[in-house]
Amino acid sequence: MTDAYLHGVEVVELKTASRSITTPSTAVIGLVGTAPFADPDAFPLDRPVLVTSATQAAGLTKTLAANAPLDAEGTLPTAIQAIYDQTRTPIVVVRVAADASASAQQALVVGTALTKTGVYALLAAKSETGMKPKILIATGFTHQQTGGAANPVVMALRGIADRLRAVVVADGPSDTDAHAVSKAALEAGERIYPVDPTVGVLARTGAIVQRPASAHVAGVIALSDQERGFWWSPSNRTLNGVVSIGRPIEFSRSDATASSNVLNEAGVAVIVNDDGFRLVGNRTPPNDGEYEFLSQRRCMDMVFDAIEGSFRWAQDRPFSANLLDDIAGELEAYQRTLKARGAQLGGRVWIDPELNTEATFRSGRLYVNLDGEAPAPLDRLTFLFQRETGYYAELVSSAGAQAA
Repeated sequence: MTDAYLHGVEVVELKTASRSITTPSTAVIGLVGTAPFADPDAFPLDRPVLVTSATQAAGLTKTLAANAPLDAEGTLPTAIQAIYDQTRTPIVVVRVAADASASAQQALVVGTALTKTGVYALLAAKSETGMKPKILIATGFTHQQTGGAANPVVMALRGIADRLRAVVVADGPSDTDAHAVSKAALEAGERIYPVDPTVGVLARTGAIVQRPASAHVAGVIALSDQERGFWWSPSNRTLNGVVSIGRPIEFSRSDATASSNVLNEAGVAVIVNDDGFRLVGNRTPPNDGEYEFLSQRRCMDMVFDAIEGSFRWAQDRPFSANLLDDIAGELEAYQRTLKARGAQLGGRVWIDPELNTEATFRSGRLYVNLDGEAPAPLDRLTFLFQRETGYYAELVSSAGAQAA
């Protein structure tokens, strides 16, 4: 509303509705892999493409012959099928060229940051597809280890995950507990979620084959987000489409020496046969990050994304007391919503006068402090039992009363 001259009558609609912070979609998977028989127009090499249906995904096998040998279709079609076995969720697909040489293929999957090829194409997903991937996988290319070195694909994805505030589901070697632990330690990070072993699935040819489990697990994480919320751990959920596992994992809820517990302690999630093939593991490998539980890291990532994306309205406005109150009030309302949903245990917002001085305001800068805490998952439940023989006296008293 301005003071411009008007000789007449006008109606000014006042915007009195309060704004609210909206958490962006969390169940978006970023998938990198091969599909040599794909429609090149629908799935150009090294470009992020948003897949939202099985019909669209069929373009990845457009020219695949019906009698093609096992796995000729590449890694993308089978990974998408594994995800869709769990839930329908948006998938940002990056198709890379296929190469018969393992080392050359790995280099193609990694790509380069300069040209945004390979896994680095995921960084362009938001601008090209409108969706920001939050669960990153390169199924078929993260389980290998050469000469005791960290897997290059995992390490490249780790850097991308930092920039996207995403997590990486990395496949383990699926051979021994010791190897799974040592590989996870090399690739450790608070955004890395190693999973072992492989899973047996029904292939296109009708055979049961072992495949890395990261696509299944990514689908389970997406399903958990959809059904329960991004602050829940994906642990203790069954995997659909799995008929076996690549190696036996000794599982016990109370034996600290069981393989499942040893691996979980090292930050390796496992798939066990426990009333279905079930994902077990809350932790990421020990690292110097802020959070040890995957769900806490993801929860705070979503909160930060929501805050950053919800204050465009405030940017470039002139300083005023109302502006400061509106910003703080909107944050406080969001924290109340998060607490009510169970995504935060609590939170405060304040504008620190030591940070916000006349000089900082003159320079156009504002600092807003906030705190909070994402709920940790119940990782260990202890029941304390003690024997009480005094209950025999009650039994004797009851028996005497009945005899009388």
